[in-house]
Amino acid sequence: MPSGGFTGPMPRPQAVSIAFGLVLLGIGIVVLMLVLSLVIEYDALTESMAEELAKDGPYTEGELHAATSFTAGLISVIVGVAAGLFLLFGILMRTGRNWARVVLTVLLSFGMLVSILLGALPFGLVIRFLALPLFVVCVFAVGVMFSRSAGPYFDPRARMGSWGA
Repeated sequence: MPSGGFTGPMPRPQAVSIAFGLVLLGIGIVVLMLVLSLVIEYDALTESMAEELAKDGPYTEGELHAATSFTAGLISVIVGVAAGLFLLFGILMRTGRNWARVVLTVLLSFGMLVSILLGALPFGLVIRFLALPLFVVCVFAVGVMFSRSAGPYFDPRARMGSWGA
């Protein structure tokens, strides 16, 4: 005889926790790319800025330093905002929001495209080396989020619990 009553909320599947961990790993790889490229490739950035400034005529060392610092800061802000978005939607996905899983999938797909471009274009060795692991992490994160074991967790009725007959 089936017992009636409220069934509690569904526990978080391990696949969802793994997907969140992969999102965090991807954020870590991107931040590592940024830090290592700014430390190792800063001279290349300075040379690139010098070439751009030379197109407009003579420039001072202060202008070169300002342009290089601004570019490094702008890249850092862009990476920080992107990492924040991945973290936000990763947290929301972890709580069972299906729309956040969809948005995170779009972001991860964009991350896959960017990692392919970073690996194919003539960037520094550090960036090209870390582009492949970033691509793999993005692919696996999407795959795990949409695995069979994770699917029911994103149904609001299953996640919140329901009244049995």
